[in-house]
Amino acid sequence: MGAFSISIIDDLKEKEVLELEEKIRKIDCVNEVLTINDLTGTTIPTEILPKELVKKLANGKTKLMLITFSTGTSDEETSNAIDEITEMSSHIKVGGMASMVKGLRTMVDSQVLTFAIVAIICCLIVLMLTLDSYIIPILLLVNIGISILYNMGTNILLGEISYITKAIAAVLQLGVTTDFSIFLYHRYDEAKKTKNKEEAMEDAVSETLTAVIGSSLTTIAGFLA
Repeated sequence: MGAFSISIIDDLKEKEVLELEEKIRKIDCVNEVLTINDLTGTTIPTEILPKELVKKLANGKTKLMLITFSTGTSDEETSNAIDEITEMSSHIKVGGMASMVKGLRTMVDSQVLTFAIVAIICCLIVLMLTLDSYIIPILLLVNIGISILYNMGTNILLGEISYITKAIAAVLQLGVTTDFSIFLYHRYDEAKKTKNKEEAMEDAVSETLTAVIGSSLTTIAGFLA
């Protein structure tokens, strides 16, 4: 079984519940749909059923509906199916892990830009405080931004990525590479006192490489752990 949903149906008659079930079953990737009305139909009153059974599946005018999907909890097909079910009737509220994941994904997608803007502002403040130039921090952030675009662009080779990866990849890359930029600039600034710009940068790259490799390996090890 793939994803599943425990949904709530409110204030619908038995016949209307069965009709809603049939509509939901026709949705792609919906596997099974089950309510108490599948046991009783429209002819047997729920009042004569065992109370232990009824209280698990119905409460007054409210009934529970179990929906199983043939696709996974985080799959786009499952998310689309939940949208279709929600749009079918205002009397149904879709719950369960699949619905939670969909809601979280929607929230994250709407706030990714906010995450990035806050991260850029924070990094800009740090760079302004640690560097002796107002132009260099902007150049470094533009450079890091280009590398982030490259990184996000190569994800097309994977076909799809986790929505969590999409939300935090840019912020993480900005965070872990900003300090490398500070290392490089300070080394370059020192070397420029005795050498021209090209030679100073060559020295800065070679001298910074050891520190960057050591720091990046600990970062990678932390992510793997």
